[in-house]
Amino acid sequence: MRSIDLTKLLASRAESTRFENWDSQRSEHPRFIYACELGTIWKFTPMEWWQVVTKVVRNNGSHEFHLSKSTRRPKFILKKEDGSFHSTDPAMRSVNPAKWTLEDWKRELL
Repeated sequence: MRSIDLTKLLASRAESTRFENWDSQRSEHPRFIYACELGTIWKFTPMEWWQVVTKVVRNNGSHEFHLSKSTRRPKFILKKEDGSFHSTDPAMRSVNPAKWTLEDWKRELL
C-alpha cells in the first residue's frame, strides 16, 4: 500500500470515528436531516449533516448549499405561518439555518 493511500485510509477512519462519537452522544437519531432555507430544501444523512456542520464551523459560520443538490419538499415537511419549516415525522429532522450564527452551528456539534 502506498503512503498516500494509507494516509487517506487513516484520515477516513479518523473522520468516521469522530462522527460515531458525535452520533452516539445525541439524544435524537433521525434518519435524515432536511435543511430548509428561503423555500429551498436539501436532504442529508446524519453523516453528511455532520460533515456540513463541521465544515461550516471551520469556516466561521459561512455556508453554501448548492442549488443543484436541492430536493422537492416531502409531504411530511410543512411550512409554518412564520415561513419556517418543520417535520411531522419524528424520524426526520428539519432545520432552518438561514439566520444561524456560528454559535448555532457549534451547538449542532454538541
